[in-house]
Amino acid sequence: MDPAKLVAIVTGLGGLVTACAGVLLAVRAARDKERKAAKAEIQELSTELTDERHQRLNAERHAYEMALLLARHGINPDEPA
Repeated sequence: MDPAKLVAIVTGLGGLVTACAGVLLAVRAARDKERKAAKAEIQELSTELTDERHQRLNAERHAYEMALLLARHGINPDEPA
């Protein structure tokens, strides 16, 4: 085999390997960005859920206190007004 052809074949294979590696790196970078964005969104939603739970507990506590107040004044809190 001619040395020039051998060099051309090896160079072509090297180019293909380099191109494949570049594509893999680009895909990996895109996935990393998506993963980071997803983690940030999950953290934000988790914070919102925690806030909602605290608000619900405060509302339930307030409703209980109002029911006690009604009961002290002889009003059944379960009756419609």
